[in-house]
Amino acid sequence: MSLITKSALRSSVKSKLEFLSIVFMIAVSISLYVASQMTYESVVDLFRNYVRTTYGDILVVGYVPSIVDEIVKESKFVRDFTGFVVVPAYATDSQGIERPVLLGYTEAAYRNDTLLGGFKAIKLKEGQALLLREGSDGLSIGMKLTAYPTISINEESIFNLTIVGYVEGGLPLPAGPVLFLSKSDGKKLLEVVGGYTVYSVVRKDGISDNEVLTELIEIIKNAGGYVGFVFDTNKDLKFYPGQGVLNETVIGLKFISLTSWIVVTIVLVIFSIMYIEKNVKEVATLRSIGGAATELSKYIIALWGSRLLSGLILGILISYLLTKVIIASALSHPRLQPFQDFVKVRLPPMTIVETIILSLTTLLLIWISSLVAVYKMRLIDALTFYGIKLRIKGESRLPFFMIVGLSEIRTLPWRNIAAIILLSLGIALISLPFTLSSSLLSFNESKSFDVKVIMMIIPKISPSLSYFLSNADWSKANEVSIWVESLYGSVNIKAQLIEGNKKVPIYATSCLLPFKGKCIDFISIVKGRMLKYPNETIVSTLFSYRYNVRVGDEIAVSLTTKGTKERVISLKVVGIYNSKEFPPTIILHPALLPPIDSFSVFTILIKTKYPEELSNYIRSFLVSNAYAAVSMTWDEYEREMMRDLTFVADSIKTTVLSSYIITTLAVATFAISDLSVRRKIWMLLKSLGMTSVDLSLAFLFRWAVIGALSIPISYILLTKWTTDGVEMLSQVYFIDKMKIDCSFIIVGMLAPLAIFVVSLAYFKKYRSVEELRNA
Repeated sequence: MSLITKSALRSSVKSKLEFLSIVFMIAVSISLYVASQMTYESVVDLFRNYVRTTYGDILVVGYVPSIVDEIVKESKFVRDFTGFVVVPAYATDSQGIERPVLLGYTEAAYRNDTLLGGFKAIKLKEGQALLLREGSDGLSIGMKLTAYPTISINEESIFNLTIVGYVEGGLPLPAGPVLFLSKSDGKKLLEVVGGYTVYSVVRKDGISDNEVLTELIEIIKNAGGYVGFVFDTNKDLKFYPGQGVLNETVIGLKFISLTSWIVVTIVLVIFSIMYIEKNVKEVATLRSIGGAATELSKYIIALWGSRLLSGLILGILISYLLTKVIIASALSHPRLQPFQDFVKVRLPPMTIVETIILSLTTLLLIWISSLVAVYKMRLIDALTFYGIKLRIKGESRLPFFMIVGLSEIRTLPWRNIAAIILLSLGIALISLPFTLSSSLLSFNESKSFDVKVIMMIIPKISPSLSYFLSNADWSKANEVSIWVESLYGSVNIKAQLIEGNKKVPIYATSCLLPFKGKCIDFISIVKGRMLKYPNETIVSTLFSYRYNVRVGDEIAVSLTTKGTKERVISLKVVGIYNSKEFPPTIILHPALLPPIDSFSVFTILIKTKYPEELSNYIRSFLVSNAYAAVSMTWDEYEREMMRDLTFVADSIKTTVLSSYIITTLAVATFAISDLSVRRKIWMLLKSLGMTSVDLSLAFLFRWAVIGALSIPISYILLTKWTTDGVEMLSQVYFIDKMKIDCSFIIVGMLAPLAIFVVSLAYFKKYRSVEELRNA
């Protein structure tokens, strides 16, 4: 190691406070990007496979004898499996009121090695039950119920249950209210029924879905069961419960990843020039004693290379801890919490390469800027560059601390510019999560029904749709229409938008039967008109925004319905209706679809003056007659939607905030390093008679000017990033109002005050010239 390199390394660590502040600033800047990439890579793979890991590759609805478990366990095609027993029951509460419910159980909810089942259940004692939140109105925590199944193969059994909590998720089928049982009660229910009503399997890698399906159907039939219908989850469940929450969380993580790269690049570029003044003094000293260009280069590279390397290593360590915090925030929604036990923190190799390239680029910028600065200025200027320039005029009426503060602003242009940009970044990024959250919560959906019912006709068990329509009491319903939607793919409708060579899954719906009133009564057209002909369609507001579709445009749609082959149709967009929520939807003419009795799953929209009463009645009627069904009023629907939005907003807020809080550390570190780098000048002024308070006031004055200049810049940054964030989030929930949180101005005012307090404590440490000499 050459003498010049050793000298550079000694100079690098000569001031421990300065060395640590520089290294820490590099570390927190790099960790922001690395942590966001680690989080995205660690979580998104689980999200991509959400349907498969939660519901399996093949989902069979019917009757599956419990003996099938032992046979499937030996299958060479199956990697994991579970059965769901969900059966109708009647439950009587403590007041003697009887109501239809569903009793449910799957052993997968109690296993720690799988996500099958849709949720993770807490450890329950015999007699305790959890309430699946969807379709749970009318029941509540603390209720005591006596329930007995209406379907019994072995012996009748009574279940005395107490509801102890809610769970999110569960079956991707319309079923509610469901009481999920403890292990002991679940096994008892399985014995009573003799088997499962739904069965889910995950195939081994390299095995096709058809191979698994063929074997599974044969096993079920040979065991004495029957198959009602089958879902290939990878093809049929393109849209599923909780997908909006999942997609919005992914977009939030992607937004953090994109903005963090921009932020860390800006911070490191600024960082590469803000120490030019210090570099110039050190390098100019070497130049004055005859140092050659190669020696000066070695000195700069060794000096800053050691700091960057230390910062890079520390940054990766901080990233790991920060990633844990971000993942916990991103998966805070109850529907996503089970993922936390299955996340493996990954550091993508490409991220390591990118951070090394970024660090080397920073080193290159430091090397070039330092050498250029030295060779462009006169030697005498370079050696006095790091001094202080006071222009004290006799007639000046400014306080002395202001004169010193103005002198610092004039003397240190690079550091002041760096401070303004860093503080602007900090203010904007700390305000950003609150602005995004406020914008997301400003979302509102126009009312389109009073009661919504999703019902499924289970083969060999449920009566026909006509039985339900004929026998239910509709006297309190003003308008009723029967719709079919893209629920469960091959059982209903599968639609894909053709964009060039790509097929993008979209949600399709159609009003098959205006039972009472008209279909248009449930649609609010904002542009154009209602469709009249089979070659026309109307699209939701979200669809129009997401795919840039306007009234008059033509779109190509690939359509598959039960019993028909895939076909491509051209549709003219004749209207846009007011629906901003996920998924992006088109409404088809019923002439494009098979007859109504071909379908198994229906959505019934109702308008009424008695929403709660009618919702409870319809649900009770359907469950009592062995249909799978959930019903909800508009108020319940809106409350659940806002609850999901609040969870997403809080998750994004805490995720983004925990990521960007790191930038405040960079600003704080810079301020402390500012004290350290300039301490000899400050102490010289103190030895000449300035008090600690005067020095701190000079420091406060300088940072107050920096804070004032940072506010308009931070507003510009905040507006730009909020706009970008809202545009990305609007891919799931269309946000037409952007709210800028102006409380960031307070942050800009508080930052100089915080720095003042720190500086006052710092200046009080030095009380004599002797201490100055040792500083």
